[in-house]
Amino acid sequence: MANGDNLNGTQQLRLTETERHELLANELRRETISVLGRAAPPVTLQDLSHTIWATAGVQMERQGPEHVKVALHHNHLPKLTAHGLITYDGAEKTVVEIQVSDAFDI
Repeated sequence: MANGDNLNGTQQLRLTETERHELLANELRRETISVLGRAAPPVTLQDLSHTIWATAGVQMERQGPEHVKVALHHNHLPKLTAHGLITYDGAEKTVVEIQVSDAFDI
């Protein structure tokens, strides 16, 4: 992951093209990025999973909101955290910082 400073000295998140493709390759991550890009933190895992499940495509609807919640908690939110796009508090099950709009121009 590449980061850099913008003109006023604040940290600006930059992803490589490969990282962007990797993150956007999964439907659930795409939905998560979209929802979080419009959200103001904090966002609870419960609210995030239900929003994604309610607005997502047929494949995710078949899986149910609990499946979405588990997949977010164990896989997708940690991956987004590792790339610096969010800060996820797994103990509290809350996204406390969101930077996806900076990385994906949402």
